[in-house]
Amino acid sequence: MKKVGIVIPVANEERGVNNFLSTLLEEFSCLGGNYAFTAYIIMDSFSKDKTFEIVKSIGEQDPRIKPIFFKESSGPVSCYLKGFKCALKDSCDYIIEMDSGFSHPPSKIKDILYTLDTEGYDVVFMSRFMKTSAVKNFPFYRKIASRGGSLLANFWLGTRFSDATSGFQAFKVKVLKSFNLNAFISARSFYSTEMKYYCRNYRYKELPFTYTGSRTVFSSKLALIALKMLFKI
Repeated sequence: MKKVGIVIPVANEERGVNNFLSTLLEEFSCLGGNYAFTAYIIMDSFSKDKTFEIVKSIGEQDPRIKPIFFKESSGPVSCYLKGFKCALKDSCDYIIEMDSGFSHPPSKIKDILYTLDTEGYDVVFMSRFMKTSAVKNFPFYRKIASRGGSLLANFWLGTRFSDATSGFQAFKVKVLKSFNLNAFISARSFYSTEMKYYCRNYRYKELPFTYTGSRTVFSSKLALIALKMLFKI
């Protein structure tokens, strides 16, 4: 039986986290048999509502949910890296990184595991911009920023990803073991591109998915940070 770790950062999500985790657990049950799942729910210390209490309560009823309050967190990226370390410590075979709130649908875990387990790829990157992909509730400026960022990253780094900025991705354990998880230079918006760059020489595959976004305000500061990180690699 293969051990699968799902790393999910959460913060200020008390309204929807119960529904999301219920759906995730249903997906685990449907895929059971060949896989043993653990969802590492990493609580960002930025969170100020009752998200952690809700996650903790669910974890007490179902051991597949493992809540971790990360008081030293500095944002979602630090939570991803913390989750990776926890999954590696627990000897997971496959590690999947995803967000909550259904922006990254749990129904795609089946396709990810098939690609890693049956097709034998080392890494899976979920893409919002393949021919059969789709985006919902995604403001036009974010589409431009994401597509433009992918084009710029591919040009500068010599990569060929259809979506260089998506944070929905999965790895065989040997991939993450080969990295120094304390050495990532990206603290925020450029992390996903940096990860893809480090994985470029592994056998990877991009898969389409439907991304459901949320309306956010464009941040020129974050865009500038991402550009600076790009030129550092």
